[in-house]
Amino acid sequence: MPENIDRMYRIVSDVNFLADQLIAAICLGLLCRDFIKRKRGTGLIGSAYFLGVVFLYYVPFLVDGFVAYSLALAAAFAVFVWLDRRNIKMKIFLFATFFVIRWIAFSMSGKISSLLSVAVLNLAGSFLDLSEPGMWRFHFIESVLSSLSGFVLGGVVLYLLVRKINKMLLYKQENLEWREMLLMIIPSANGMVVYGIFRFYAVAYENEMGISFFQPHIPLELLWIFCYVVILAVIVSVMILYQDIRKKREDESRGLMLESQMKDMRTHIAEVERLYNGIRGVKHDIKNHIEIINSLIVQGRTREVREYSKSLSEAVETFDFAIKTGNPVTDVILHEKMEAALGKNIQFSADFHYPAGCGVDAFDVSVVLSNALANAIEGAEAGGFIRVSSFRNKNVYLITVENSFHGRLDMDEESGLPKTQKGNKKAHGFGLQNIKSVAEKYYGDVLIEQKENKVSLKVMLLAAV
Repeated sequence: MPENIDRMYRIVSDVNFLADQLIAAICLGLLCRDFIKRKRGTGLIGSAYFLGVVFLYYVPFLVDGFVAYSLALAAAFAVFVWLDRRNIKMKIFLFATFFVIRWIAFSMSGKISSLLSVAVLNLAGSFLDLSEPGMWRFHFIESVLSSLSGFVLGGVVLYLLVRKINKMLLYKQENLEWREMLLMIIPSANGMVVYGIFRFYAVAYENEMGISFFQPHIPLELLWIFCYVVILAVIVSVMILYQDIRKKREDESRGLMLESQMKDMRTHIAEVERLYNGIRGVKHDIKNHIEIINSLIVQGRTREVREYSKSLSEAVETFDFAIKTGNPVTDVILHEKMEAALGKNIQFSADFHYPAGCGVDAFDVSVVLSNALANAIEGAEAGGFIRVSSFRNKNVYLITVENSFHGRLDMDEESGLPKTQKGNKKAHGFGLQNIKSVAEKYYGDVLIEQKENKVSLKVMLLAAV
């Protein structure tokens, strides 16, 4: 047996440790990738973890592994927050969960590798005398292969877990409430406690017994693997439960928005019916009106003819709109929004035309106009202005709504839309999302810009020609 065999085993152990931490750093970066504005920053996060854990592991005063991993993750978390200060509570959940799945992935792979190693040694022992000094090469090769298999298996398990978490977390840019974060983080916190207890007993056992706590023991190894699976199952189950709760709540909010829009549509339809009923009434009585006017003319009562014609003209005017778009539904919407704006002393001008015969549904256009003008009226103050216009060039149809606005829009970089300024953010903000949904339906897009004291909303639709 060579004199430097201990050094060779130490080198294998160090290489295995560094390889484990490198794959963990890469997986941490992958986990954070969808939660950060600058994707290249994930390299800094992974580097902070890798350098931190390696430094703490090799410092002269021997920091415990639990402390080393915790401090390294804390350093990576600090870099993460420095790069992107949004949604801190989601970041806390991500790092607590990563702490647990990293431990489980490599511990589980280590125990599986240990069980395989025991099986190999037992099988080889039935054919060879493994206690002979010349068998050191076999033991060394077996140790290297065991470490390699543990590293590969641990890396694969950790990567698959990270991918699974990224796929399950559908609402990546949503701000978590504290109670939501607590609900999601409890399984991970439980895993961290189990890890801490495990490390404490491992150190205490080695100090008391003088032998490693990690000596292969098949029933105990299987029990630990079962424990790991249970912890992972609980973490995944809670995340699925959270996603279902969020989806249900979003569906309820969208249902409320749809109900509000249907209520608006009923109002629009009622207004159109009032208009047409009034026109039919005037048409029915037109013969009588003509006879009265002719009678007054025959009698030479010119002044009465003018007054009667004026009152008749005013009556007809109540059944017509100043803004004519080419579609009764959009006529009603613009008329209602104009009256609402004028009632708040906001100037309102419209150069809007409905694109008849191009495949754009009037209901979809009404969704865009209703939500856009409602936001414009809310944003413009008394003395301000609102301008709505449309432009069509072949199959491109553009709706533009501009309004005065004194303030600064807080844009969501993920959606490209302004964040709602209302108190209950969970129940608001769907107006712009509905506009964007209409644009996407027609393979178009939404652009919102702010220049000085003016906000411009442009909705492009690709209509059928």
